[in-house]
Amino acid sequence: MAQSLLAQIEHTTMSHLVSATQIFYDPDPQNTIIKEDEQIIISYNDVRLDDGGNGSEQFPPWVMRFEFDAEKIHTRNLSMDKISLKIEEAF
Repeated sequence: MAQSLLAQIEHTTMSHLVSATQIFYDPDPQNTIIKEDEQIIISYNDVRLDDGGNGSEQFPPWVMRFEFDAEKIHTRNLSMDKISLKIEEAF
């Protein structure tokens, strides 16, 4: 009960939730050279095209990766959906 109440009133920033941050330069993000990103880029492009995109959008060559601490997210009673929404609102 106390943990739930604390999660409701505590101010949380990304620095409280992120365990690692990385920045990569990828000259062609739609055809990534970053091995770990290949599958997510393929999935993202498929979803984007399914949503009516034409595939001509340009992406910047910089990729920022955040590694979130699942325990901290759980402790604060958050979800990746909530975090994603807040990031989208900010940018």
